[in-house]
Amino acid sequence: MLPVLLICTFAHAQDWKFLNPLPQGNGLWCVKFTDANTACAVGESGTIIKTTDAGTSWTKQTAGTLQDLRSVYFTNLLAGYAVGDGVILTTANGGSTWESHPVDSLYYLCSVYCTSPDTGYAVGNNGIILKTVNGGLNWISMTSGTTNMLWSICFTGKSTGYAVGEQGTILKTTDGGKTWETQISGTTNFLASVYFTDSTTGYAVGDGGTILKTTNSGTSWTMHTIDSVSYLLSVHFSDAKTGYAVGRGETSVGAVYGTLIKTTDGGTSWTCHNVDTIDDLYSVCFTDSATGYAVGRGGIILKTINGATNYSRNLVTSNTLSSIFFTDTVTGYAVGCAGAILKTTNGGIAWTNQNSPTSNNLLSVCFTDSNSGYAVGLGGIILKTTNGGSLWTSQLIDTFYANSIHLASVYFTSATTGYIVGAFMSYTLGTTLGIIFKTTDRGATWTNQESGTTNYLTSVFFPDSLTGYVVGDAGEMLKTTDGGTNWKEMAAGHTSSNWLYSVYFTDATTGYAVGAAGSILKTVNGGETWAYQANPALGTINWLQYVHFTDANTGYALGNGGTILKTTNGGTEWTSRNAGTTNNLISGCFPTAYTGYAVGTLGTILKMTAGKEPLRTSSPHKIIAKTIKTFLVSNNGTFTLGFANPNRELLHLAITDLAGKNIFKTETIQNEICFTRNKVKAGVYAVTIKGIGGFHSEKILVR
Repeated sequence: MLPVLLICTFAHAQDWKFLNPLPQGNGLWCVKFTDANTACAVGESGTIIKTTDAGTSWTKQTAGTLQDLRSVYFTNLLAGYAVGDGVILTTANGGSTWESHPVDSLYYLCSVYCTSPDTGYAVGNNGIILKTVNGGLNWISMTSGTTNMLWSICFTGKSTGYAVGEQGTILKTTDGGKTWETQISGTTNFLASVYFTDSTTGYAVGDGGTILKTTNSGTSWTMHTIDSVSYLLSVHFSDAKTGYAVGRGETSVGAVYGTLIKTTDGGTSWTCHNVDTIDDLYSVCFTDSATGYAVGRGGIILKTINGATNYSRNLVTSNTLSSIFFTDTVTGYAVGCAGAILKTTNGGIAWTNQNSPTSNNLLSVCFTDSNSGYAVGLGGIILKTTNGGSLWTSQLIDTFYANSIHLASVYFTSATTGYIVGAFMSYTLGTTLGIIFKTTDRGATWTNQESGTTNYLTSVFFPDSLTGYVVGDAGEMLKTTDGGTNWKEMAAGHTSSNWLYSVYFTDATTGYAVGAAGSILKTVNGGETWAYQANPALGTINWLQYVHFTDANTGYALGNGGTILKTTNGGTEWTSRNAGTTNNLISGCFPTAYTGYAVGTLGTILKMTAGKEPLRTSSPHKIIAKTIKTFLVSNNGTFTLGFANPNRELLHLAITDLAGKNIFKTETIQNEICFTRNKVKAGVYAVTIKGIGGFHSEKILVR
């Protein structure tokens, strides 16, 4: 076989970008429009996004801070303010650049409002009220007369303004903030937002479904309560009669969802509108009576053009995604909470929801070729598809004990043979039993294997058809060398009892495991001993939940708080990469050495593209750079053809006779294929395997 020749033309730059939601996934606390087309929204970790086409597209702006931003206000298309946790920003060019202004780091600023390009106010914790009269260059503290947190501020004129906050606090000024007087709200509920439609008529909303209205400039307020559990966070009116409030609702069983209510009679009555999201909505803004926007948790952006009758959104799901798998460079699947199954056929540019036969949380997904795939999860659920996800059928490991069975990880070593690990958890007895199941008939039946442990098992990986590894709770590590017939605990050589969430081997002897407190372990002797690796994210909050290597030296670890680590020297050193989010990352997938995906909480899907794919000659691709194994004949007349495919990329395999006649053809992402003897008679054949950018052809003898 000729050696692989790579002519590299790629840069080393690496970037992780959001695929869901778009353009990013940090929570958005405030959205404000300056005209029908132009708006800014701000949020967690210094997030600022802008649209100039009425929300059709949003672009990220550089804030220069990683502090949470709570409020934004533009006085015209160019001049704007943003405030947040110990930070005040201003822009004079529509957000192209932002300038930071000194402010006490202990200030927790929740709202900003401007009465002119130069004059603005900000409110926050401990009753703080700040004022600027020179476009944000300097801010002076005003006396509010309260230590309650102030959450929202608005003005009805140059001198008259209102601020609301916790304990039903309502303050009013008529002298441009020099003095503030307390008004009687009639409630002790937290008030999160205040809005006036004219100089006399205003509204304030808050927790407990509270809606307050005044028609006499705040002299008195009347209360309307929609329910006792809703937490209303923002109110906005598109005209004197039509108004909207958004926030968080709660069902009778404690499930939360984003809520939007609407009035068309000036607040006398309110109706709930279904926005079909589990995300809290933090801010609402309408540009006319029909067109409005709401933003919230996880970077969700909703838009309506018909007065909240229907909404478009910037995401395909906000459910937590627990696992992702690509069958080739463009086709991938992600699964998660509430039975979510997503599919892409264009490298993640667009995702569609698949029909799922379960509402159980799905924790792991694996495909054996372009059509056949498996997903497993809570309640002992196993899903299977044989047509690329168009139809999924379900089965239970055990119908009687199903609710006590958690299936955490599924892995197939061939088209027929696969493994599932997890735990049987008896809540009544308070006991846990690590479970391992195996199939040799494409998932038609699953047999229980003795794990010998009472620990929850979280991840399974096989570097070859016989050798496999499992990790789990309390630093559990198991190994098999006979295809799962027997499992033994490894002499780990480490003292940690932390959870281990993921295991990966680059060859038969070299492997890695990651887990709680940022643990990274490595073995070079097939798991006999393990050593800790240096980790810049070491700490109790940085749980690592996934590890993968694209070659012997290059690997990635994903975890809580948007943690992404990379090594280029086989784990000796790890460096932090910028995920652009603080959402927890739970799983990943690397279809090639240059492209990776990560999924996590709030529907997060990220994609990494490290430069360009290298140009290749017509010599074999690296994933098939080993000599094909000789055909093996089992007792049942089944042939097995083995080849190298460490990255589980999609390979096209064909067997022809010496006359060029096609005998057998298939696609696979495994490192072997199986078929019965009647497919191929004794003789000499040519095997051709095509991968990305290359192919390999070899003659074989079948006896």
